[in-house]
Amino acid sequence: GGSGVIFGVSVEVVESGASSGMSWDICTTPRVYSTALTPPTVDTPVVMSEGKVRMPWALDCDAWAGVVLALEVTYCPGHYTFPWECQGEVQVESEVWLGEVEVRHLEPDTLYTVWLRVTYRAGTSQWSPAQYFTTDNSPVKVVWWMVVVMVVVGLSSVVILVTLIRCAVRNLSVTMDDIHRDIHIPEGLISYNIPNSVTDGRNSVGETLADVSTLSEPSSRHQ
Repeated sequence: GGSGVIFGVSVEVVESGASSGMSWDICTTPRVYSTALTPPTVDTPVVMSEGKVRMPWALDCDAWAGVVLALEVTYCPGHYTFPWECQGEVQVESEVWLGEVEVRHLEPDTLYTVWLRVTYRAGTSQWSPAQYFTTDNSPVKVVWWMVVVMVVVGLSSVVILVTLIRCAVRNLSVTMDDIHRDIHIPEGLISYNIPNSVTDGRNSVGETLADVSTLSEPSSRHQ
């Protein structure tokens, strides 16, 4: 067989409608055409994501000899024994050679019951025994929860940072005001008058005399 394909051969008698049955490449010998309408055997469901589950199923060679036309799936949320106990969704799969069917559009984190049956040339089989599975949690909910937490933490960090910056700016402003504040000397302190001129003297031989600076006593004191 090719990739994803199983080949089958049968001999059909048009006049009588008789059939030799299908000889599939998975069977070692041809089987006589069967009208037994055997239900499929369902393996353990494989949860692929929060909204999709893969259901492996199988038929023996005698059942394949009944000429399989389609696979029917019905499922509903909850725990049930028979498909008529709930109003379930129905899905028909015509690619029966795949040996599995995907059940789609499921709710996350939900218990489901699923049944399978086969449509043969001679009719439809009974439903398989119920199979149960629970879908995964929705990653979207997890992502939104994480986003909310990140937003709250981010806003809190911004508020704290802005508060610290405002406090730092206020303290810096107070410090700068103190530095640039005018110094007021009380009038009672002693003040001296600086002389307007200083006499320089030099001797006749070019030697420099010491500078003489005369400071006058303050003319008055302020008590």
